[in-house]
Amino acid sequence: MEWKNVPDVVATHFGVSGDANAYGDKKNLIIISVVAVITCVGLAIAECFPRIWNFPVKVTAKNRGRLVQDGFIMLGVLKILMAAMFAYIGFCMINGRGIGWPMYVLLGLVIIDTIGGTIKMIKDR
Repeated sequence: MEWKNVPDVVATHFGVSGDANAYGDKKNLIIISVVAVITCVGLAIAECFPRIWNFPVKVTAKNRGRLVQDGFIMLGVLKILMAAMFAYIGFCMINGRGIGWPMYVLLGLVIIDTIGGTIKMIKDR
């Protein structure tokens, strides 16, 4: 969709029920896009420094490789899910419709990724 075709007023907040309950200028889409880029770039930078990651178990020479691999997988999945969430939020903002079940599925997948990755790391100690 071209910028000129985006409605001048877009949804800017969604309540617990998922319905849009605040509206603002379409420039708010730029803000959500900047936040999305900062989040994804931040996660990409974090991947470059596994020595500063906070693992749920003590890191030893024996388990370091497995833990780092688990962390890379967890961060990679998280980046994909965050990009999907921001894209979906932008879609909902433009269309003025409420955030429905796809957002809850994405949030659930973030929780599953985080808990699953943590459990995998604990098993790999």
